[in-house]
Amino acid sequence: MGKRIVTLCMVLILMFHVQMTVCADGVFEYKVSDGAVAIAKYKGISEQVEIPSKTADGKVTAILSEAFKGNKEMKSIVIPESIVRIERKAFEGCQNLKDVYYSGTAENWDKINTEEKGNTSFIKAEVHFGKTDGSILENEFFRYRINSGNEITVSKCKAKYAEDTKITFPAWIDEMKVVGIEDNAFENCRNVTEIRLEDGIKYIGARAFANCVELKRVKLPNSLERIGSHAFTDTEIYKNSPDGSIYIDGWYCGYKGDTSKEIDIRIQRNTKGIADFAFYKNENMVNTFFTKGVKYIGSGAFSECQRLSGIFFEGTKKDWAEIEIASGNESLSESKMRYNTTIDNYEMNIYKGLSMTLLVITGIQLAFLVYCIAKITDQKQKILQLEKRKSVRSAGRKPSSDAEKPPVRRKKTSTPKKKD
Repeated sequence: MGKRIVTLCMVLILMFHVQMTVCADGVFEYKVSDGAVAIAKYKGISEQVEIPSKTADGKVTAILSEAFKGNKEMKSIVIPESIVRIERKAFEGCQNLKDVYYSGTAENWDKINTEEKGNTSFIKAEVHFGKTDGSILENEFFRYRINSGNEITVSKCKAKYAEDTKITFPAWIDEMKVVGIEDNAFENCRNVTEIRLEDGIKYIGARAFANCVELKRVKLPNSLERIGSHAFTDTEIYKNSPDGSIYIDGWYCGYKGDTSKEIDIRIQRNTKGIADFAFYKNENMVNTFFTKGVKYIGSGAFSECQRLSGIFFEGTKKDWAEIEIASGNESLSESKMRYNTTIDNYEMNIYKGLSMTLLVITGIQLAFLVYCIAKITDQKQKILQLEKRKSVRSAGRKPSSDAEKPPVRRKKTSTPKKKD
């Protein structure tokens, strides 16, 4: 008995000790335990990813299993010296990762506990020691990085340019092609009211323009292939949009409104793509309707949509196969797929189904009513027949004889006696 109590106490202590808190900043999801922070999931789409050395909850010390799984966009990553553990499969499927920028020394790098399983691309990448910026360059307006293909990704807007209310992102900088805007690049640029991206830019990173509270207008290029999670959240666009789906220049960027009740999402016509994590953890979404114009469904767009059960697509199975669907969208493949179906057809089918159900119910009610009337009529006929028989029997009886009449009692009279 004593051993059981001791064992139970130890289990409770361990459970308390390993208890973790999950938090997020829009780009990363973290798990926090005893002041140590671990990267649990990366939600951005930048080609150049930078892991912070610390957060408000403590020092970042680990990268957990599957944190970057299936990330095909990432080409380089900045690893802070604070990292001491990288779990297996943390970088599984990161086939385009080529460069790792480590802020520490080669000696410290060798001390990192990196599990090999599922981390082949990370282990094979070229490591650059003592660099924390991933070769950040700058000009009069922007800070930027040059990737292995001599292409540029914009990482920051310099203070002078950030004060402007309108920003144009050029397709070329220093005779090199601009292909993307990195995660958090222009977050909190509170004076910007309008942005325009020239044709050639392919992606916008997670929270790239988040909390640009005055941002009212956005012009996106036809070359744009993907938008990161919460790229335009907490802007004037979000604030002024009615509850429901948020579209920005042909891209579905998120859902605003009450998600505590069952909802159906209707992707409007001429939608080019769906941003990363657009419906993340929308647990009450039941059905989604797609038009044929959609070309891209972002990473984790339908992640953890537990009640999603129906996908309706107005095109064919072949058309659906041509849509680029990024990783983290298992809810789509697990839902029932219906092709050649539009929202109008679906509503018409529902109307027909309800009409048929109503007709069947009405028919059953009428049949039951007829049955009841027939039974009542039958009962009335039986009662009438019974009464008729009684009447006939009564009429057929003979009249009663005198003998049958009750005797009449006569009053006796006494004869008076004669007097002598």
